[in-house]
Amino acid sequence: MKKVVIGLLLSTMFLGACTSNAKTTTENSSTIKSSENSTSESTTESIALYVSRPAYYLENNNFHLAGKADPQKTVTITTSGELVKEITPSEDGSFSITVPLPETETQDFELTDGTTNEKVSIKSKAELQKAADEVEAKRKEQEKQKAEAEKKAAEEAAAKEQAEKEAAEKKKKEAEEAAKKAAEEEKASYDTGITFENLARNPDTYLAEKVKFSGRIIQVIKGDDQSQFRFAIDDNYDQVILIEISEDQLSNNRLLEDDYITIRGVSFGEYTYTSALGGEITVPAVVVDSFEMNN
Repeated sequence: MKKVVIGLLLSTMFLGACTSNAKTTTENSSTIKSSENSTSESTTESIALYVSRPAYYLENNNFHLAGKADPQKTVTITTSGELVKEITPSEDGSFSITVPLPETETQDFELTDGTTNEKVSIKSKAELQKAADEVEAKRKEQEKQKAEAEKKAAEEAAAKEQAEKEAAEKKKKEAEEAAKKAAEEEKASYDTGITFENLARNPDTYLAEKVKFSGRIIQVIKGDDQSQFRFAIDDNYDQVILIEISEDQLSNNRLLEDDYITIRGVSFGEYTYTSALGGEITVPAVVVDSFEMNN
């Protein structure tokens, strides 16, 4: 009898445990479903109506509006109380519309999703054209000013270059004239009027004095660095002097007997040489600074 009672008690305890577990499982399942429903509701949270700034396309005579709204709602666009269009946003909530520009005055467009209202002021074609014309006029004026500035800079550069060229030419001309004048003055400085007789009678008095003579070469005495010549002044054999000319001067002007030349040089005193007959001859000597051929 005791065994039967114990068995009944164990059976009752087992059934109670099973009932409790089943109840707990059911409660947990309900909690998970509730959580899933809550998550699903949060992911489909509504998007507030938003409209970006209008994009104008004057060349196409229209403007473009874009924005975002709840995909579950319809966006209604009106102007001056008249319906323009009703738009259903895409899944991500985006929407857009392209509309012709107002002709002469700014026009307000109203957008609503039934909950939120937005108003956008759209500039007219005339206003946009005026602004575009002003921008173009400003651009042309800037280009004009730039071109004028470049032209002015080019003209100034050309004028400066011309002035520098003229200054250089003037300086060169002045230098040439100064050199020419100096050469003429130097050349004229040999016109001292000193004669053969002056040199022959008073060689020491006229030593190192500048002289100028014309005459004929009657003898060539070739040397290495200098060559000497017997020179008959005015082709007069009674007025023979010895002249010495450096090879630098003779490099392009070889002198021969019977050449008629004009010399400019410095008196070098006297020169004595032995004649073919054995006698000594003393004549005035001149070191030549320059000479020129006579026709």
